[in-house]
Amino acid sequence: MNWNCGAYLLLIICLIFIVYSGEYYTTNILEPDRIGTAWMIKKFVDTSAVFHFVGKDSVVKDAVSFDTPSSKYRRYPRFSSTMSVVRFHNIKNENAGKLAEVIDEIELDFWGAGKPERAVKFQTEIMKIVEDNCDLHLTLKKAFEYIKHWLKE
Repeated sequence: MNWNCGAYLLLIICLIFIVYSGEYYTTNILEPDRIGTAWMIKKFVDTSAVFHFVGKDSVVKDAVSFDTPSSKYRRYPRFSSTMSVVRFHNIKNENAGKLAEVIDEIELDFWGAGKPERAVKFQTEIMKIVEDNCDLHLTLKKAFEYIKHWLKE
């Protein structure tokens, strides 16, 4: 391999590392859609994902934001941030669909007037986990455990 090919290969490897850091961030207020988005990323997009929680206007350099207004994984008028991960990556998985649907039921009917019972129960349980834990990483871990259990019901 000549020098030019080696330099190009090194450049490509560096660009892949920069673009694909495995680091994700969101705001430090956990709620069902933010938790569902993190679960979807960890389960179907990047199994080695590391999550950071920051203040509202903060940014983590070289990390992918989610569930923030400028994120590729964000809430839209007709679907949740969790569903945006499913759509963006064209995830065809029954559990992914089930979780994204219940999060949509929570997000799109926020005040609860027509929210199905399963969405009310899911939201209540997730928010109990959030309220019972002050460590955001531990909260996320416990919420992931709850989601795993909930998907088996």
